[in-house]
Order: sequence, then C-alpha cells, then structure tokens
Amino acid sequence: MKSALMIAVVSTALVSASAFADDNSSGIDDSPQEASRALNTHKEALDLEFASTGVPDLEGRWLKQVIIVAESSAGPVGTIEVRTSTFQLVDVKQKGREVVLNIETCSAQMSDDSSMISTTFTERLASSMAERRRTGRLYRRDGDWFLGIDRDWELLGMTMESPETEELPQDGEDPRVLDQDGDGNPGFTIEVRGLIDGEVYVARRGWDQFMGRLNGEGQIRGRVTWESEEKVLGASRRMLRSSPDSVPNEDASRFRMQRVSSEVDCEAVDHIREGIFEE
Repeated sequence: MKSALMIAVVSTALVSASAFADDNSSGIDDSPQEASRALNTHKEALDLEFASTGVPDLEGRWLKQVIIVAESSAGPVGTIEVRTSTFQLVDVKQKGREVVLNIETCSAQMSDDSSMISTTFTERLASSMAERRRTGRLYRRDGDWFLGIDRDWELLGMTMESPETEELPQDGEDPRVLDQDGDGNPGFTIEVRGLIDGEVYVARRGWDQFMGRLNGEGQIRGRVTWESEEKVLGASRRMLRSSPDSVPNEDASRFRMQRVSSEVDCEAVDHIREGIFEE
C-alpha cells in the first residue's frame, strides 16, 4: 500500500482539522481566483483608492488558524480527503499599508474521512518549527479591506539554498536532510495507525499565500493558495516507503485570524481557540 495518505497529511500541514463554515454573506466572491486577481492585477487602481481612505490598524497579536485540505489516493483505501489545522500566534507590525508578520506555530492537527487508516504528527513537530517572518499588504476593493500575505517557502526536515529549483533529497544520507523533530530519524516523523501501523520519515517543501477580508470585529477570513512536494526518506515498514501523490483542494483551504491580547501565548491557545473559532 502506498504511503500517499501519510504524505497527503504532510502536504496539508504547517504551511505549517475540520473546515469551518463559509462566510460569504456580503456577496463578495472570495474564491482563490478572485483573491489572486485582487492581489496581482489592480494595484494602480488600489493605490489611488488607498490614498483617499483611512487604513485599518492591524498592529498587535493575532491568533491564526490555517486549514489546508488535500485529496489523496491511498491505495486500497481509495481517494480520501485529509484536513490539517495549524494554530499560530502572529505579531503584526505595520507601516501604512505594508505589514510584517512574525509567526510562531503552536500546534498542528489533522483529520481524514477514512475509517481504515489514520495519521498523526509527533508532539515534537510544532515545537521544532522555527519562527517565520512573512510580509503582506493591505488592499481595498468594492468598499472592503483585504490583507494579502505574500508567497513564501517553508522547508521541513531539510535545508535548501534554492527551494524553487533544487531537487528533493532521495534518502536520509543527503547532507541537506535534518532530524527536524529530534527523534533520531531523518526528516520529520508521521505516525500511521489502522490497516498497517508504523512510522514514515519525510522531507517536505512547500509554499503558500493568503488573501483575507477584514471585518469590523477584529477578524480576517479568506483563502489559502498553496503547493507542496514531499519525499519519503524511510519508514519503519516496507509498505510505507512509497512516495505519494496529493492534490490541493483550494476551494476548501482557508484561514482565519482573530485579534487577541498580547499576553496570549501558545499554552493559552489550547484553552481559548475553541471559543474564538467556533465551527
């Protein structure tokens, strides 16, 4: 059986659980295509409108949930949907419409729609991830403000000087491979339970970008555009060593942000996230 299921989870994670309900009551089309159009095509017009409109103040701390969804073929199990929910604390600095986001990952969880097999990250993974610095920009369209977060690459279980062009490591002996979660295995570890039990050791690279609409209640909601590529470096069982195929479901991949107190840390996130992000 291929390990596509396990890698679908990797594809969905950490870019960086269950999907949240649509929020499109205003009638604005916030599809990935529209988000991309707002981000990339009307900058001159947006600049003119920006000049005559007050700019929202985003400075401070935010709790961000990223929900990434992938479709994967899992051998005899068939095609399954894997959802990964990552919770992050984001400190925003702002100058005019330009923003810088310093991001700390607090947790990463996953679920799938298969009753035959399941996969989980080790507890060490989230704490092993380095803080990230992202850049973004405020846009105004049809009377609403949007936050666009620029495309950025993330590497897990390896290092690369040119992630856009380098080939992935083929095995754990590649000098670029790291023991991401410090468990003595190459890359980072995914635990597998169900039809077969075992561990898979993976290196991953991927990019993502975001476009979300602001509302008046200290909230931002929008879409995630992303791609990722993984390589199985090894496994505890031979049947888990195949490298997989997974396809992003961008219609279901989303994010949301909520302004929180500067005193909130990752330990507190575990207690408050359900109250903030009700399904």
